Amino acid sequence: MPGRRDRAAAGLRAALRWHPQAVRIVRRRFAAELAALTELAEAGATGVDELASAFDDEAWTITLADVWVMVGADVYQRKVDELMGGDGKQIRQVVALVQQIVRYGRPAEQITRFLEEQAAGIITTSRRRVHTVLREAGSPSEVREVTRALRRLYRTEFVKVRANRIALDQVLRAVSVFEQAAAEQVQASTGREYVKVWVTQGDDRVRADHAEADGQTVPLSEPFKVGLTLLRYPRDPAGPASQTVNCRCWAEHRVVRPPKVFTPNLSARYGGP
Repeated sequence: MPGRRDRAAAGLRAALRWHPQAVRIVRRRFAAELAALTELAEAGATGVDELASAFDDEAWTITLADVWVMVGADVYQRKVDELMGGDGKQIRQVVALVQQIVRYGRPAEQITRFLEEQAAGIITTSRRRVHTVLREAGSPSEVREVTRALRRLYRTEFVKVRANRIALDQVLRAVSVFEQAAAEQVQASTGREYVKVWVTQGDDRVRADHAEADGQTVPLSEPFKVGLTLLRYPRDPAGPASQTVNCRCWAEHRVVRPPKVFTPNLSARYGGP
């Protein structure tokens, strides 16, 4: 039977299958942003402040939500299947909850708040890079140079590099969030009691705090202690970037108490045979 390190590696590999589609979603937003910037520049808006309207916080939030929705429904189902061993009736009851989260194309409210913060951070970085590129492009009055510099920035650095990083980070965070949500719902629905175990990938890329947390086991509803930080699971959106960005760790869920089975005491009720 595979060890927990092997299972963590397998979980990471499984999550990566969503990465290409997530990259395409993020690239479409960058392409739309470039088109908006180019249109403004060709209309004579060549300064950073004049181009600001091209950066759309709401559009970026929706883009990230699209990634989470894509990942969430599948992850939730798979985790329920894993923990319940194919109990079809129970699974259908539990999966109905994730449908409530994703049916309007948006994740739950608390996740949306996180995605709004992520969108703001992405835009801040983009504006900073655009400012640098335009400064290096020469005179802002040269529309041709401005548009050429913007296209070069987006089609190389943003589309080929940043889109991959953003997509991977959001996919892995979504996996952690929805696995935890599924485990909590299974525990509440069945009466089983679960614990979660922090598992690293066991290589030299694991940061020191995470290596120290490896094997830490806590009740499902309690956080892990990772360094000086409390994290509900790897890549917890509520955690600091220093402990969550580029994290490849995994949370393994184990049942520690089966559901109670009610057996009526017929002898006591009816006075024996």
